Amino acid sequence: MDNLQKAVMLSFIAFILLLSSFILPWYGTHTESEYYDSHNEVGYGMTLSFFLSPSTVGGATFYGGSATSGLLTLTAIFVILALIFIGLFFIFSLFKAMDKSGPTYLLKVIGVLGMIFCILAPIIFMIALPGAMKADVEEEAAADGEEYDEPDHDHPTKSFFGSYEDTDEDDWGRREERASWGGDIGWLLAFVSFVFILIALIISSMEPSAAPPYGMQYPGAPPYQPPAGPTPQKPMPPPPTQPPPHTLGLMQVTCPSCRQPFTADVRSYPAPVKCPYCGMRGFIE
Repeated sequence: MDNLQKAVMLSFIAFILLLSSFILPWYGTHTESEYYDSHNEVGYGMTLSFFLSPSTVGGATFYGGSATSGLLTLTAIFVILALIFIGLFFIFSLFKAMDKSGPTYLLKVIGVLGMIFCILAPIIFMIALPGAMKADVEEEAAADGEEYDEPDHDHPTKSFFGSYEDTDEDDWGRREERASWGGDIGWLLAFVSFVFILIALIISSMEPSAAPPYGMQYPGAPPYQPPAGPTPQKPMPPPPTQPPPHTLGLMQVTCPSCRQPFTADVRSYPAPVKCPYCGMRGFIE
């Protein structure tokens, strides 16, 4: 498998991972609440989970406000653009791997654009989501004629990743609440897809160019210099085995080239002979 075939395989994996991340949740919250009565017995427990995905454009948001929905729309646009360019990179790489031709510069440009949109989507989502959630909460509070009271503990409106525990006690019992939030599997897959398309782009750039025709040189290459030192000579074959002088008739001769013995009919000297195995001709003197 050459470098271009590896780039085809890696870009296909990157496309599948990013397509999966578009459907899977990018952000999730998990909250657990437990209530204890005055005898320290659990009276009621509750677990809530909520998820955000780029595929929910125009649908669910964390607080139902417009800022989070707008961020999801922007994230979805970036993911779709990344899918388009990564898909084109896979198709062009596949064609180039089959016929070893095609515009290499265009292939690199498409791969870089896919890589940029692929990494921008999760980064912008991570940076802007807490502020978008806070804007939605403030907008909802203003619509109700109230002022947003920012929590004194860590909160999704303050950080992309976080958690907190809270305990309230009164005469009736105690309530314990544990909450955590942060990037989910879809958000992580976007980064993994970026790594795959980055490696595919680097490998495709390492594809060696075709060698120049025989007798030509690359531009700027130094002229050919023969190797220094004497050229080794092929050793001469040993002289043929000769029968005793003045012997006529059939006799055994060993070919000096292929070292095969054969029978020669000697009628006079010098006698011409031909090896029936390798075709070498000679004379017996």
